[in-house]
Amino acid sequence: MMKSIKAVTILFLFISIYVNGQQKAGVSIFFGPTYQIINNSDLGVNAGVEFFLDDFTAIAPSFSYYFSAKGITTYAFNADVRYYLNRNRRFNYYAIGGFNYLIVKNTLVSPEFKSSSFGVNAGGGFLVELNDKVGLLGQLKYDSSGASSIEPMVGVSYRF
Repeated sequence: MMKSIKAVTILFLFISIYVNGQQKAGVSIFFGPTYQIINNSDLGVNAGVEFFLDDFTAIAPSFSYYFSAKGITTYAFNADVRYYLNRNRRFNYYAIGGFNYLIVKNTLVSPEFKSSSFGVNAGGGFLVELNDKVGLLGQLKYDSSGASSIEPMVGVSYRF
């Protein structure tokens, strides 16, 4: 667990250093509920940062925590790339590709069971810009880690 947190922290640091060196790049944060349709049917929350590398490409690392049954803890680290198919409009849509690391811990059994797996993400989404800073987003992505899942998400985005 600590190794994963350290790795994600280092990844965020390198990405932010790269993005700060770019003139056109922008940064936004996003947050919203997500739902695992196939895997565990768990409701969760997803929060992340989107670093624009240019007008169409963004790196969007995020963390998902799922409200699993009592005694079961489920969370995932996502490293996605978003490619916007259109920009400079109020309604933007994008394709998603990336990787994730899913961790499931069950304390109901003895000894405690912990499982982790890597997977790929693929899907798409949209962003409706309400003004220059705030937007509403929705996305649907396939996650191959664990037993695999399809995960819709809706949320809010704030651009700095």
